[in-house]
Amino acid sequence: HAAITDGQNLFGRTKFTLLADVMIEKPGSDAGKTAMRSAFTISTGSNRLHLLTYDGKVGYGVDGSNAGISKNEISLGTWNSVAFVYNEPNGGNGSLTVYLNGKKAGEIADIGFKLSESKDIAATVARNVSTNYLLTGQYDNIVVKRNALSESAAVKETTARYDAKNPSD
Repeated sequence: HAAITDGQNLFGRTKFTLLADVMIEKPGSDAGKTAMRSAFTISTGSNRLHLLTYDGKVGYGVDGSNAGISKNEISLGTWNSVAFVYNEPNGGNGSLTVYLNGKKAGEIADIGFKLSESKDIAATVARNVSTNYLLTGQYDNIVVKRNALSESAAVKETTARYDAKNPSD
């Protein structure tokens, strides 16, 4: 696991795209704690985004457990390419669209807060902030873009990344 340095600068804005290739493995202990294991967590202290938990959920809100995208389309033991597109449309609260392996996996129209107005943003890879639950696996090609990719660009990017990591599919 790792802390993402300069989380405030990377995520404290009105729009961004987080891209990554992730190969998730089954947890070695506490296997029932699936929602506690996040590929990426962005925390403002009072609100959190849990991006890509072991059970396939994208959580948000005070403790990151509000309903979001809750179906698991993540293949264990193979590479998955994800794009998390964050935007604050028309000055409103943040919205999040998730793309997985060349397809739109889901969308949260209102996460209930604005990252652009948040202070002291912390971010982690493979760990939920302030817990010891790790999302075991491999992480590659992690990129944060300062813009919100369009749907066609996110589909194209995650397709290309997925194909590059899984050439036999």
